[in-house]
Amino acid sequence: LEVVDTTGSDTEDSFSLNTRIAFYRTYVKWLHNVSDQLIFTLQPFYAYSLFRMELQDINIDNNLLEWGVRSEVEWIPLQKFNLALGVDARYLNPKVKMKIPAFTDTKWPGTWTDRGGSNFSDEMTTIVRTLDGYSLAPYLTATWKPIDDLQLIPGLRANYNYYQSGGNRFCLD
Repeated sequence: LEVVDTTGSDTEDSFSLNTRIAFYRTYVKWLHNVSDQLIFTLQPFYAYSLFRMELQDINIDNNLLEWGVRSEVEWIPLQKFNLALGVDARYLNPKVKMKIPAFTDTKWPGTWTDRGGSNFSDEMTTIVRTLDGYSLAPYLTATWKPIDDLQLIPGLRANYNYYQSGGNRFCLD
């Protein structure tokens, strides 16, 4: 990612943010036909995502490691209608590391644009945070295909996220 000054000013305000974004996901899906109308699915997965940005001495690293499994039972009573009941379970291991200028209490006169000063010192601060957690999400969906080009999928999903550092969350979609 590169930021370029297009104002035509004499100063060179263009700079490059060495940015890297990556996402990897691997999963296996097993299907078992219990009967003509009942299908059991088991899908374990592993995922890793990476986001990195830096500008001179300032940098942000955000890594996420995720393990999980999705299990679902699908009932197909009619050719154009089915119901699915399932659960997603995940282990999350996000890690955030930032190296940023230290904030000071000193208030300098002027604004950022006229370079009259800033609220940051020349010292750098490193912040590291790991938010190990678990997620459990049961769901129920109905799939109805009234015509060939239209598929309606209403559903209900409850998500519970537990973080070892606190801040647990529950939501219902």
